[in-house]
Amino acid sequence: MKNARIPAFWMYLILVVAQMIICNYFYLSYYVTLSLLPALILLMPVSIGTVGAMCIAFVTGFAVDALAESLIGLNILALVPVAFFRRGILSLVFGREIFIRGENVSIRKHGLGKVIASLLMAQALFLAIYIWVDTAGTTPFWFDLARFGASLVAGLLLSLLLVTHLLAVLLGLAFQETPTAFVPSDLLTQDRELLIDAMSAFEEVVALQHTC
Repeated sequence: MKNARIPAFWMYLILVVAQMIICNYFYLSYYVTLSLLPALILLMPVSIGTVGAMCIAFVTGFAVDALAESLIGLNILALVPVAFFRRGILSLVFGREIFIRGENVSIRKHGLGKVIASLLMAQALFLAIYIWVDTAGTTPFWFDLARFGASLVAGLLLSLLLVTHLLAVLLGLAFQETPTAFVPSDLLTQDRELLIDAMSAFEEVVALQHTC
């Protein structure tokens, strides 16, 4: 069983590749910007400091810009501030005890409400910068606001799927802990059904795009 554990680096890399796939193949609408990156930076182990998180955010943003997005620097500009304010967001929502105890963020330990609040802050900061740079004042304010709202809701749902199912299992493998240390057991029993439903929904969206 020990050989089945996934190192944290490879876990993170897999999820970054998943983001590239989302950018390249699951373009829903110009109104919606789907990104896992804010959640990935926010939910890194608390032992990683601000400078380290900013370096990781820079490399991650550059990789996604180069291999998935057309505008180099867009994800870098939006993601590095998330890494800079990461410890502030965690302290504000969870308290400084999370750093003293060295606890990673989890729904089981901290509750769904606090996890949602922290994800909303990270997503909002990322999207505000991303949309502002992407549009560069060429679109009306109401359009940018509508895109921000739609992207915030979609990104939050995608991030919750990540933190409650995928990331919880991967973190349990990567840091040699059981998945139930991160999420309630009743959530884990729904993993397969939710993932199947999500894939079916994505397939339907792709099929509709091909018919248009």
